[in-house]
Amino acid sequence: MDYKILIIDDEEIVCDGLSRVLEREGYPVDYTTDNESALNIIKEKEYDIILLDINMPIKSGLNLLPEIKAISADSLIIMVTAYSDTEMAVKSMKAGAYDYFVKSSNYDELLNKIKNALKSNV
Repeated sequence: MDYKILIIDDEEIVCDGLSRVLEREGYPVDYTTDNESALNIIKEKEYDIILLDINMPIKSGLNLLPEIKAISADSLIIMVTAYSDTEMAVKSMKAGAYDYFVKSSNYDELLNKIKNALKSNV
């Protein structure tokens, strides 16, 4: 089965870098850099995993999370941030996120989180 991943991050360079890593692992990946197009994309296409940046302009990822879950309840959402913040991680999980990832060069950790999420959703 091809697991589809959507990246929502306001930084194009982050989207591009994560896409390359995930595509090398064989995942089909789409990405967007803004909230409105993210919601439109999710309405048109199903995703198994959504990587959602917490620090988005206009509407934070934490505020966008319930809207995404309302459209695509089966998608597992991994919140992504540049800063390690335990309080934000807890808020994300309570809001319906599957997991939380701090942006870094440790892509193995992200890949493990994605694999675990996919195993849990079988």
